[in-house]
Amino acid sequence: MKILIVNQHPRDVIGGSQIQCDLIATYLTRSGHRVVYLAVNGKQSSYSTPYEVEPIRLGFRPLCRALVRYQPDVVYWRFNRRKLLQAVLACKWRKVKIVFAISSESDVIKWPQRVKFDQLSWQDFLRKMPALLRQLFTMRLQYVGYYGIDGVIAQLEQQTGKLPIRHEVVIYNSVENTVCPFQWNKPFVAWVGNFKGIKHPDLFVELARQCRDLDVDFLMVGEISEEYRQKFQQITLPGNLHLLGPKSYCEVNGMLQYALCLVHTSSVDGFSNVLIQSWMQATPTISLWYDPDKMATRHQIGMVSGTFERLINDTKILLDDEQLRHSMGQRAQLFAQAHLRPEENIRNLEQFLKAICEESHGTD
Repeated sequence: MKILIVNQHPRDVIGGSQIQCDLIATYLTRSGHRVVYLAVNGKQSSYSTPYEVEPIRLGFRPLCRALVRYQPDVVYWRFNRRKLLQAVLACKWRKVKIVFAISSESDVIKWPQRVKFDQLSWQDFLRKMPALLRQLFTMRLQYVGYYGIDGVIAQLEQQTGKLPIRHEVVIYNSVENTVCPFQWNKPFVAWVGNFKGIKHPDLFVELARQCRDLDVDFLMVGEISEEYRQKFQQITLPGNLHLLGPKSYCEVNGMLQYALCLVHTSSVDGFSNVLIQSWMQATPTISLWYDPDKMATRHQIGMVSGTFERLINDTKILLDDEQLRHSMGQRAQLFAQAHLRPEENIRNLEQFLKAICEESHGTD
């Protein structure tokens, strides 16, 4: 097959969906398919990947030019619903199949918005309202694009049945087990993510503060946004907290290999890569809210607290009980090796894409 993958590239933006697309492109190329990665707003002159990469500015005309140039059998779209309607129209015009891969829960919501109205003054509310209305209108308009999608790939069972698309499949995210050396001179708890509101990094900072009496460090990995850089400059960070900045994929694996546990504080997520990475390294997880398909609780591979007070208590319980950490970690690794390895999941993706393409040939 000739496959176009559309997303930002991890060499430009490090995020879960970008890492997944790079993994998918690599494995499909190894399987003999021609893969071209359309790197949205790509900045690199060279990407040094086993597959082709072309930077693109999304829009109807640039997408049409890419479709004419590469003549793909199918487009794998994993860029949320931004410019989705234009992409669907371009694919219909060129008679190319397009599948949509869900990246997060907001992809399946008709009116997604993340403004915290309870934290706004009336003045701020009125000031933000025009921009919010424009955003909601744009996102709702892009939702129309779903009606032209040929197939949808959900990360989780809980995401299924929410989009007006007939062909649907669940394919879990996957991770590779590449590990880079990591050293730290004390036992530590890990947090990994981009520093933005929905990830709630400030709650991990407060967790570290509440655990100052323990002989354990709290390590944060990820790109620190200007908003949080300013926030952290205005407060005194606890002495047991360490901001390590961004780390590579294999460095995160190396860190998780030695972590006592991973704490996850995101309020909205798809199927977080870092949860899978942690489980693959036999490290248990503690989520404040999110439990994808109830995997952590059902398989006893992590804890889900529900409240911040419970998160503090769960963290202290897990740090104090080595046997509990070990048994959870071993179950987590067995689960990850059985269900979250790329070989099987990308083979399932390959079969789904082939079925979509074969239906095209049967109806044209």
